[in-house]
Amino acid sequence: MDNPQLVSTCGYLREKAYFATATAYDEAEAAVLRDAGIEEENADGRLYRFVQRNKLCAGEDAELITPGKIGKRFTAAELYAPDGQKLASAPHPSMIYWCRVPFPVKEGDILRAATGRGLEVRAKDLPRDRAGS
Repeated sequence: MDNPQLVSTCGYLREKAYFATATAYDEAEAAVLRDAGIEEENADGRLYRFVQRNKLCAGEDAELITPGKIGKRFTAAELYAPDGQKLASAPHPSMIYWCRVPFPVKEGDILRAATGRGLEVRAKDLPRDRAGS
């Protein structure tokens, strides 16, 4: 391929929304959650702390990306604010929230959409210099 920016197929270019980054455990916030009657760990997983980049809604399919490992999919069924309030979504940039994840999460791991979630662009709709026509 002479120009790596040219697309030679008329398929879809798929991007996935970047929801959040896992942050350091905060004992004070975890204590507030426990005081609110929220189990830090149960059969559905453990609560981990994230800083928001793009809106995530409770019940949305997500994928956890850990360096050197294959992404793991799960449903982000439970979201909580640091004050223990249950959230329907995490809509604000840089918002801190807790999400229950069914497997271990490390600081710096990335939470992203498990699907293209409306970010698909058909190659034929791109400008000519990018569509390869």
